Amino acid sequence: MKSTTMRCPPKLRHGMRTCGLGSWLVMSVLLSLACSSQARADLSLSFDQSTYSVLAPGQTRVVSVYLTQTPGGVQIGPGNTLQTAAVNLLFNSPGGIASVLTATDVTGNPVFDSTSSSVSATSASLGETSIAGISDLSSPLLLGTFKLTGLAIGDTTIQVSSLSPGPSFGTSQGNFLDPQNIPTAAVSVGAVPEPPAATLAMLALAVCCLCGRRQRKAAA
Repeated sequence: MKSTTMRCPPKLRHGMRTCGLGSWLVMSVLLSLACSSQARADLSLSFDQSTYSVLAPGQTRVVSVYLTQTPGGVQIGPGNTLQTAAVNLLFNSPGGIASVLTATDVTGNPVFDSTSSSVSATSASLGETSIAGISDLSSPLLLGTFKLTGLAIGDTTIQVSSLSPGPSFGTSQGNFLDPQNIPTAAVSVGAVPEPPAATLAMLALAVCCLCGRRQRKAAA
């Protein structure tokens, strides 16, 4: 008895492949829609600059930390004001280059009714409370400033994040919208630059020429 092999017509095989590709595309679209439907508003922290330079050990530089929010989801605004904010600045990567020396080097934004600060060997924290609440985040809100003091020549990295443990950014409606991002910035501490040797040589030559010209005029 001869065995019979069923062969799928070429057009049918092409249709099956097309159908499989179509199903994969539909599934991808559904997954992307599901993920986007879970998107929510987020508070976001940022530095005023990405790099900071301290001229020499013993010199200082002020670092500002700002708060913004993205559209959509729970929003800070009228009826749902921001009442608490707390951040932590780390400056130990590597350590010994620059640091916040005392709690008085941490200054909160005066729009908050009360502030508190603390400093350790590797970090400085700032906590703030607004009784009336802050309703306007249409432009970046200054949370506060940290004064960094250079300790040794070198490069280091600082980063700022929501103070933990526990929620730090609370609203009048009982929402806790702590920022999930942890921005970083580079800090460079260097010696005061000395004039290049070529510059000094040109200056010396100019002085010699000036003296020679004056002597010639005096002799004439």
